[in-house]
Amino acid sequence: MKSRWFLTRTLNVVVATLLVGCGGKSNNAAPIDSDSGKTEIGVNVHELNERFYYMLPVENTSKSYKLLFAFHGSGGSGQGMAGMTRLHEQSDDYLVVYPKSKNEEWNEGCGCNKAHRLGVDDLGFVDDMVAELKAKYQIIDGEIYATGFSQGGLFVQNLLCNRSEVFNAIVTVGAPMSYQLGDSCNLTTPTNYRIMHGKADSVLPYNGKSHANFGLLSSPQAIKIVGDLNYEAALSVEQDLDDGVTLTHYPNRNIQTQLISVDGAGHSWNLSPVKTTQSIMEFFESTSQYALPAGSDLIKVSDNYYHVRHLTHQADKPTVVMLSGANMHFHSDSAWFALLQPYLSTQFNVYVIDRLGQGLSSNTSAPSMQKFATDLPVLFEKLDLSNVHLVSFANSNSVPLIAMQQSEDFKQKIASMLWMDPDILLPHSIAQYQGYPVDIYREWGQHLIDHVSAGKWQEKMNVKIAEEQAHVESLLEESEFAQHMDWGYFNQIMQTRYSIEAQLIRVNEMMNYHDDLELVRNWQPDSSIPITVIDSEFEQLDIEKAETEEARAGLIKWEAEGRKWSQEVAEISGGQYLPITSTEHLIPLTHPELIKQALIELSSR
Repeated sequence: MKSRWFLTRTLNVVVATLLVGCGGKSNNAAPIDSDSGKTEIGVNVHELNERFYYMLPVENTSKSYKLLFAFHGSGGSGQGMAGMTRLHEQSDDYLVVYPKSKNEEWNEGCGCNKAHRLGVDDLGFVDDMVAELKAKYQIIDGEIYATGFSQGGLFVQNLLCNRSEVFNAIVTVGAPMSYQLGDSCNLTTPTNYRIMHGKADSVLPYNGKSHANFGLLSSPQAIKIVGDLNYEAALSVEQDLDDGVTLTHYPNRNIQTQLISVDGAGHSWNLSPVKTTQSIMEFFESTSQYALPAGSDLIKVSDNYYHVRHLTHQADKPTVVMLSGANMHFHSDSAWFALLQPYLSTQFNVYVIDRLGQGLSSNTSAPSMQKFATDLPVLFEKLDLSNVHLVSFANSNSVPLIAMQQSEDFKQKIASMLWMDPDILLPHSIAQYQGYPVDIYREWGQHLIDHVSAGKWQEKMNVKIAEEQAHVESLLEESEFAQHMDWGYFNQIMQTRYSIEAQLIRVNEMMNYHDDLELVRNWQPDSSIPITVIDSEFEQLDIEKAETEEARAGLIKWEAEGRKWSQEVAEISGGQYLPITSTEHLIPLTHPELIKQALIELSSR
């Protein structure tokens, strides 16, 4: 089971056993029998140019991963680092790699140790590992991390100073910084960085030490050097996190630079009361562009990442894939399924997929239903999906229809479809969808994009999102299904709507919606795939707000032909027509039981 931290800044505290010695191991670190094969804790050994690194077998090669390197201390091993830190047990969003030094030490950048004298190219070794792992697996762009203990911590500082463009964040444990590296360090790219150090460390002292060959700066001096490189002489502040635990940091910065100082802690990975492994992973997640909630993966198609959430794996259950559509403000992400997915997951394998630019999927310059429809068959292949019951909310019903036009193989994988308040694919209704605000957006084009880019929609968007939040809360206030609502997931996805990038996606997708509709204008239902339609009376709200009689008449016609068309689609295809006497459009939140029963009926055929 994967663990998640959701950008928390609070440190978990437990009583931890201390690990003594620069290259020491915990009691659960098993020995290596040879330089090949599988070790006792399950990590495999990989050879690369006569060097070695260790990692767990990768079972899912379709998903995209973050990449984390963990470097052992002097005299240690990659497998020993794995046994001590257990970083690979924290999250299945990371490929965790435990490299082995060529000799007993890393070439840490001080020009003062055995690895330097022997000319060991450890920076090149890291370059080679990154290249090999990117070639073998789907590594998320910009999501590479490193941590190291003791002399391995000194080495990750060398990575910080000489490979900052490669790493999103780096953490060193039990190591300050050498005089030499402090004098030469230069970041080509601002990089998130943290030092974690016990003040009673006698091996690599917290307060540094003077030495003709191997002098050490203090950890406060080291963090100031990196802070100045990241921020240009910014001032730090201190904050007490726990009894004897102090955080030195630079507040209100996009790039984090931190020192965690622990009174009484010696030269150890576990800096009691800090739980080091979990704290490091929290830090990495807080800096990540993709802080993924439980059940979520990123699947790469071409150069884009699609957010896919799959809560349970039940091979003997029918498979449901849910695609989101727009609410009244044209927000169209998987927040609308925050209740329905957990509710259905006891009886179905339920996947939720966000379009590009929606939720936690990556952004794109040309968002559209057509783009999603083109990539959906590829996603099905990567996820190994077949015999799928496809659920479409609102205007997302056009996506599978476009995809089926492009791919007969995709069509064969769809067992049934369930549409909730779908787009009505008749000339009058299509004209309604292509009217306001789509026509206005298309008319203003670049002027509107420039307006939004300048942040001039932010206040209006803040109000709309707050209204949506309050509306959903009111819907569930007395709902018998409220217990199934995943508020953590809902709130995380809702937060993605605030950014200017998200606002631009919304504008561009609405502009392209006109052309999306043209692709399904001539669609006709048949009996090849049963389609059940759940139909609310949400149109009544628009009719009541109509400002002219002409507009009112058009909306009334839209509602009437929508009722008739939805009934015909269900009848011709062999599905059900399920009307509900409610003006609430957010059917996934208000009628989960009706949706479940409809899917049970479809999947039982």
